[in-house]
Formats: sequence, C-alpha cells, structure tokens
Amino acid sequence: MRVLHLNTLLVGGAAIAAQRLHMGLCKENIESRFLYREGDTDKPGYLKWTWQRRNLFSRIRRRRLFLREEAANKKYLKNRPEGFERFSTATLSEGVRLSDIDFNADIINLHWISDMFNYNDFFSSIPQNKPIVWTLHDMNAFTGGCHYSNNCNGYINNCGNCPQLDNRSANDISNKSFSSKSYSYNKYFRDRVCIVAPSRWLAETARRSKLLMNYEIHCISNGLDINIFKPRNRLKARKLLGIPEDTQVLLFVADGLDNHRKGFDILVEALKTIASSKNIFLLTVGGGAPQQELSKNHIHLGYVDIEERMPMVYSAADLFIAPSREDNLPNTVLESISCGTPVVAFDQGGLSDLVKPGLSGYLVKELTVKAIVEAIESFLNTPATEYSLRDRCRETAIKNFSSDLQAKKYIDLYHSLL
Repeated sequence: MRVLHLNTLLVGGAAIAAQRLHMGLCKENIESRFLYREGDTDKPGYLKWTWQRRNLFSRIRRRRLFLREEAANKKYLKNRPEGFERFSTATLSEGVRLSDIDFNADIINLHWISDMFNYNDFFSSIPQNKPIVWTLHDMNAFTGGCHYSNNCNGYINNCGNCPQLDNRSANDISNKSFSSKSYSYNKYFRDRVCIVAPSRWLAETARRSKLLMNYEIHCISNGLDINIFKPRNRLKARKLLGIPEDTQVLLFVADGLDNHRKGFDILVEALKTIASSKNIFLLTVGGGAPQQELSKNHIHLGYVDIEERMPMVYSAADLFIAPSREDNLPNTVLESISCGTPVVAFDQGGLSDLVKPGLSGYLVKELTVKAIVEAIESFLNTPATEYSLRDRCRETAIKNFSSDLQAKKYIDLYHSLL
C-alpha cells in the first residue's frame, strides 16, 4: 500500500503529529511519503513541493488571482482583534496539484494544508477512484478561515461577519472562503472522502458543521513513540536543567508562550496565589520569552527542537499545566503523560481524551484562575497521589497512545476504503 501525506509545514503541532503517523506507517512496512511546502529536511521519504513552471496563460492567471487575493485579505486582516491566531482562507491563487507529484499513491492523507493549494485546482487533479483521508488537526477544514472558533458557531450554518476579522461584514473573506470550500467539497469529494479527528471533541464539532456533516467521520487518537517519551530519573533531569531538587516543579510547554489560546497568562495569574505558600519552581518551554513578570524561581528553555531532549524536561516536573482555552489533542500533554508526569488541564476540547482523573491528572471544569489554583494546590498537598499517578500516566500512554496502535488503526481504515 502506498500512502501520500500532505502537510504545509514541517514544524508545529500538526506537523509533528502528521510525521509521527508517517513514521509509524513506515515501521508497519507501508510505503509512505510525506509531502510538504515550507521547510527543509534530508530525511528519506519526504518530498518538497516547489512552484511549477506552467504556460504563460497560467502564470498570468496566477498573478492576477494572487494580487486580488492579497488586496482582499489585507482589508480584513490588517487590523485584526488581538489574541487570535492565523487566519487561512481557501482562495490561494495556486499551489500543489497531484499531477506535480512523482508518487502514485493508493491513498491521499491530508493533514494541516492551509496555504498549501487552491482547493478547486488540487481536488480536481485527484482521480475520482482515489480515496482521500483528511486528518483534522484543528477546525479550519470546516470554517471560513479560523483554526479555532473561540466559541463562534458560524461554521454550523454559514461563516460571515467574522469576529476574528477587521472590517466585519456578511460578505467578508470568511464567507467567501466558506463558500469556496463548500463548492469544492460538493463537487469533488462525493463518497471518496473520509474524515479522521484525533479527539472526540473535534469529531463532534465537525459533525455539527455545515461543510462536513454529511461525511464519514472517525476518531483515531494521535500517537507517539513511547520508547522515546518515557520516564527519566527526576534528580538527574533537575540537575541537568539547573533546577533545585527540593522544589515543586510546574511545567508549561507551548509552541509560543504568547499564544493566547494556550493560556499561559492564566497560569501566571494562578502562580501569584500559589507561590506565596509553596516552594514552586516554574519551567517553561516554547518560542519567545515570557512577557509577564515572574518570580526568580523560573527557567525558560526557549524552543526545544530536538525531540529526544523533551523527555528529560517532562521528567523534571512534578506537574504539567495545560490551561488551554481551546485545544484539540495537544502533543505536549500526550508527551507528558507518556513520560509519567500528571497533567492539570481545563476540561476544554479534546483534553478530556487525554487527562483522565485518577489516571493521568486533573480536569478543571471551570475556566477560571481560581479553579486551576485549587486543582494545582490539591495535587501539591498530596504527594502520595503524585507517585501513584506517575505510574498510571505511563500505563495510560502505553495502552492508548502508542504510534504502533495509531498506525494499525489507520491501516485498517485505509484497507476499508480500497
């Protein structure tokens, strides 16, 4: 079986999850290739798409569409409200087409494909008898451009008047992008597209959406290499990182600490209450530097781009804090659990698939600073609970989230579509 994965980037949570699936399939002797647009790697099995030299008419058309798209997007994206992430429309002037790729796949597996291709051009280039699996990593496949809706329900009926844009109107770029996706899906998807969501929350949300409600949607959790992400000696980990042995270490990891959705600001506020009575040490990992004023008991490691280093970081912590306002199935939480470090998280999105009370951590029902403070303090005040949870975390990861298990579930799905 030959499988082609498509993901715009090589970095970021979706790219990491997609590549773990690709590598898991390779270990199961599946002929898998990973096509990307941005970044560089010399790993075998990876294909980089580059702009194709087409005829003069195509180049003129592409240029006109690009200028029109740029002008339209600038109007709505120039002064967006603060706190929102990337906004990706489906109106890219040109991009990947299957005919550009020298790999005849049996299955096309899409992942995070924002800004990778023009939907009409790409989907029309795929033969009608070739199955498509689309693994969702956020909400963008069924919205007019946002990747997380921030409690907006426009995607249920029709996007427009988008709260994440400047110059809001019923016919804004979210509405045009939503309409473009609807046209492409209705014309080219038919009965050959199968949707996979890594979390129950994302699966249910997709089923409620106007764009994907009529498609088959499966739930297959992301996986990871449990032989890499495994518990390490805590004292050695702390010594290596320069963390005092006698402190209670809280860990926060995100792609960027300034990502409002990930909730680092909530943790900072919580620490103002907790730190006065506890010997707390904060360890942070991610792009950028904390903008908030923090105590001296803090180390920021920056962005750690070598996967094999992270298990030592997780093992140094007593507790991983995931105060996300919205999330799918964060790799960081999965990695922490696999390394035996319990997690405190808000009961938001797909986090309840990973954080099981009594097994892998604490779920906080109320999205407030007070509620997460109570959960953290409850954990820190009962050391015996921590030791029992560490073993259960590891057992949970082995049983439910190994890359081997994920690969086998995908292989079963692929066979059912051929």
